[in-house]
Amino acid sequence: MLLLVLAGCAQTDADGDCVNDGFPKSGYVCGSEEDDTIREDNPIADVTWSSDAIELTITGGLGYNFEFGLVQNDDDCVFATDAEEGDVICWEDEACLETTGSAICHPAGSSGVRLDYTPDGLSGEADINAGDNTGFPGRGYEYRVTYYLYDTVSEACWVWGLDTTYFTDQNFGCAEAN
Repeated sequence: MLLLVLAGCAQTDADGDCVNDGFPKSGYVCGSEEDDTIREDNPIADVTWSSDAIELTITGGLGYNFEFGLVQNDDDCVFATDAEEGDVICWEDEACLETTGSAICHPAGSSGVRLDYTPDGLSGEADINAGDNTGFPGRGYEYRVTYYLYDTVSEACWVWGLDTTYFTDQNFGCAEAN
């Protein structure tokens, strides 16, 4: 289980606009005059690899609209662009990054998503449906991945896990959270 606190809106300024963290109060709920959206401060993301699914649970996600991705990037595999004959290719089809051709992104809304394991998913033969299932076959990959979480409302993103450089090298300005 991994808990991740996502820095969000901590307080409003004199104009009623959300101001980034750095103020002494936490748990402050603020809204935007433009769309009347109430956003909770510092949602918490929790990833659990259960016996039959990966579960992302978000607490305090009111006003956010998250998309979730993950990529295998351990020492036992190489990325397709660097692969030579006989290499094991890392699973990156669920990385949420259209720029790399790995565009499957799981809608997580404001509360999270459950992704059922797919036994033959990493072979590339199975159908992976966004928000429904993952190509990962089971818990054995829990410590072999890096996670990506994107908020479509604020356009902020966070990365954490084994090796965040997979995402930070894309230069999207994602915050590293461990």
